[in-house]
Amino acid sequence: MIKALVSDFSRVLLSPVDDNYTGGLNDLHKELSARGTYDFWAYFRVNQDLLTFFQTIGEQVDVYMFTTEYIQEHPDLQPKLAGIFKNIFSGAHLDLKKSDPHAYKTILDLNQKKFCISTISKQILMWLSKQVSM
Repeated sequence: MIKALVSDFSRVLLSPVDDNYTGGLNDLHKELSARGTYDFWAYFRVNQDLLTFFQTIGEQVDVYMFTTEYIQEHPDLQPKLAGIFKNIFSGAHLDLKKSDPHAYKTILDLNQKKFCISTISKQILMWLSKQVSM
């Protein structure tokens, strides 16, 4: 039985408004922030369906976010993310790389839990969306 789910953030829960944008979302956020205050929702959109799903399953399964940097800390996102995640882990804050399997063990250790983790990535979501549309 799955006891915890770890989701990425960029391009899973947060996407660029411009579907043709191929760069990193944290990079775009840094570039826009360097110019001063900007309208976050003019450049980014959340996957509200997935957030709602996470909120629903959060009653039975602990839901965590493991993300690379800091974009999830933007004030405009806080109301959308509040109460959904048991914890949000930033690789930059913890000096962890998502590509390192040991990083996930570190997250487990931080939570003092032993469980099987199911990760949600862009590739898994694309596969799931194909299954649903069949």
